[in-house]
Amino acid sequence: MEKLIEPLPWKGPCPCLPPEPLRTWESLGVAADVLRLDRIHPDWGGNKWFKLRHHLTEAKRLGASTLVSFGGIYSNHLWALASAGKAWGWQTKAFLTGHPPSTNPLMEKGMSCVFVSRGEFEDHSKIQSKWEQAGEYWIPMGGSGLLGIKGAATILNEVDLRPYSHIICATGTGTMAIGLATQILTHQVVWGLPVLKNWALAEEQKFRFLPVERQKNLVWKNRDNMGRYGKAQPALLDFMNQWQAQTSIETDFIYTGKLFWAVDQMIKEEELEKGSKILVVHSGGLAGNRSLPQGSLRF
Repeated sequence: MEKLIEPLPWKGPCPCLPPEPLRTWESLGVAADVLRLDRIHPDWGGNKWFKLRHHLTEAKRLGASTLVSFGGIYSNHLWALASAGKAWGWQTKAFLTGHPPSTNPLMEKGMSCVFVSRGEFEDHSKIQSKWEQAGEYWIPMGGSGLLGIKGAATILNEVDLRPYSHIICATGTGTMAIGLATQILTHQVVWGLPVLKNWALAEEQKFRFLPVERQKNLVWKNRDNMGRYGKAQPALLDFMNQWQAQTSIETDFIYTGKLFWAVDQMIKEEELEKGSKILVVHSGGLAGNRSLPQGSLRF
């Protein structure tokens, strides 16, 4: 891997963890491996490092003193960005919607937080034109855009993709799924499971950044019963607890809990053909679980 920002938040090069076998669905005729990006680093939240790495390199090249982005109080993206600032000496700032809470974990990480109305938050370009100051480098929400996709593509650099028919991941902005789709073999498909009710940004990014010949290799698999973004259904929390007890894999209720829940349902409903071998990408980041009432999860 080329040298980008030094020093890295871990010793040595960015670790490329080998996929681990999941025996869960063998009796149903589907073989599965899981790529545990959550094991890379507790503060960097798995895929967030990959999506940010080229943004950070560009910020360094431009001599920026402050990194600015958008998200929620418990955003994995903002948590990783705040950690980047702390590790490498950048100031960090985030624009969030709503009212300041009594406890703000991002501010505890040294991030400056600006709260705006929901209507104002929907237009990020307008916020940037109003608030931007000299020395700032603005990163799209979730680390999206071409640089985020370029970074996400490197997730699969050291993975032998040949055994797999499907690569499956949760998706918000679509950045990681699009990056993965640039790297897979031509007969394979990436299934992106949207956690947002409206995945317009993901769709827009797909057609804007993914080459035409690759667009058929990325399919959004919406599941109506996955619930609203940021809302924890009791059934989902029950599944997450059972899943952790069964596999020792911890998940969050915003992204990866929904991912494994949906994959489990699709296999049981035979949406995946028997004989398939899938790679499920655990994108890491458990920040959202901090918002749950104490005792909701048993891990």
